Amino acid sequence: MNPNIFNHGFFDSFRVKKVMESYSRTLFENAAQESATDQEKPIDVFLSHKHDDLRDAQGIIGYLIKSYNIHVYIDSQDPILPPATSAKTAQRIKQKIRSCNKFIFLATEGAIESKWCNWELGYGDAYKFNRNNLAILAMKDSSISDDDYNGKEYMEMYPTIVYRDGTTCYKNSTEKIKKGLYIRERNNEGFSIEPFESWLKKEK
Repeated sequence: MNPNIFNHGFFDSFRVKKVMESYSRTLFENAAQESATDQEKPIDVFLSHKHDDLRDAQGIIGYLIKSYNIHVYIDSQDPILPPATSAKTAQRIKQKIRSCNKFIFLATEGAIESKWCNWELGYGDAYKFNRNNLAILAMKDSSISDDDYNGKEYMEMYPTIVYRDGTTCYKNSTEKIKKGLYIRERNNEGFSIEPFESWLKKEK
């Protein structure tokens, strides 16, 4: 299976329940390694998501930690944020978007309809997209076809995170595409992909 649009639950086997706890612990461990070079330090990713999609977010985070050794921030488990959304919430989120290396938008049907998620995407667009540090991860219910997915316009506008299972080849080639995540972008000839790891390593 090689989805460009993931189904809910695709990453469930990697689910991490206490995201911010593990985030804080890995930050502490990394801070203790003062001699580490920038290339050795884990990359920080801001994951924008609708709070109703927390289960999927936890699965994505678990996969990213296991596969790429990166820190992932999500506001729904940030103990610093106030209980009720306020101006302090917006300021904290702005600060985290600016400080994180990458911005990923979990584009579920609910997130696409969310004013708050779209505000985060707009802010991420301003600070990350011009440096090629923003991508969306499209996700839908399995009962919805790719053609009926409401976020197709997002996939036209931004680089998209996709998965390849190692069974397919590059266009006009017999070379197999290695198993894992990729960044898919539209170009003059259709679409191109690059390894997700390469995208992560691009300059902030």
